[in-house]
Amino acid sequence: MSRVGKQRIQVPDGVKVSYSGCRLTVKGPKGELSRTIHGDVALSINENFIQVVPSGRSKRVGAIQGLTRTLVSNMITGVTQGFKRVLEINGMALDIVWN
Repeated sequence: MSRVGKQRIQVPDGVKVSYSGCRLTVKGPKGELSRTIHGDVALSINENFIQVVPSGRSKRVGAIQGLTRTLVSNMITGVTQGFKRVLEINGMALDIVWN
């Protein structure tokens, strides 16, 4: 089982999550993202949290669970904060922001 995959994902205020079939859609202030979720895992969505539930106990399913949890978490970050990368060159920090 994946340690990362077992962690719940908090859904912040202002973010709407819909999950039907294998399709997950996340809407927030910075836009909308959607993704097809692998068939070996399912999502359990409560009011403020998302949990990735595996269908089995194999090593492969655990890896897919951890990957899916990370992808969903990144989707929520993308629609709330956008993407930001900080590069450090010779002690100087450069911020690159995509909106």
